[in-house]
Amino acid sequence: MCIRDSLAVFLGSAAVFPLLIWLRWPDIFAHLGASPQVWRINPAALSLTYLADILPLTRSSFWGRFGWMNVPIPEWVEVTFEAIWLIGLAAFMVLWLRRRIVVTPATRNALLLVIVAFLLGFGLFLGFNLAVRQPQGRFLYTGLAGVAAIVAWGWCMLTVRWRSVAVTVLLTAMALLNAASLWLVHTGAYG
Repeated sequence: MCIRDSLAVFLGSAAVFPLLIWLRWPDIFAHLGASPQVWRINPAALSLTYLADILPLTRSSFWGRFGWMNVPIPEWVEVTFEAIWLIGLAAFMVLWLRRRIVVTPATRNALLLVIVAFLLGFGLFLGFNLAVRQPQGRFLYTGLAGVAAIVAWGWCMLTVRWRSVAVTVLLTAMALLNAASLWLVHTGAYG
């Protein structure tokens, strides 16, 4: 029932969205179809060198870049964010594989929806970067909420006894990291 309703909303939105774009910009599809960059794969994008070239910038821009991607946040902030995410994700995966996380049919469907949303966003990111070199991590934000929920679930299962303390510490740490990166970047780059 829940999946059927979710699919109905998703398919309805997918059908209406192009219509809304067309009503606002009637020539958008003609422009996209005429653009030589949109639907053609760049042969250089199929090399491992290209992939090795876009991965660091994608990673850095996912966590934070300012000033038209010219001003990165400090590396230690990126590493700290990644550690928080990887520990939570690893905890979720280990506990799920050990069957310590009870997954009801509704939860399974929600996880499936999260995974599909992330994979669709990742597919769009890859498709876009095969045609145009634009390795911006923000293009992966479509799956951010779902992945964040899984990471938070992993942290909650990892810290069952001290759940409220762990959540408070993590949220405070992430808020301080955001504030520190904004302060360090803006005062260093913009005076």
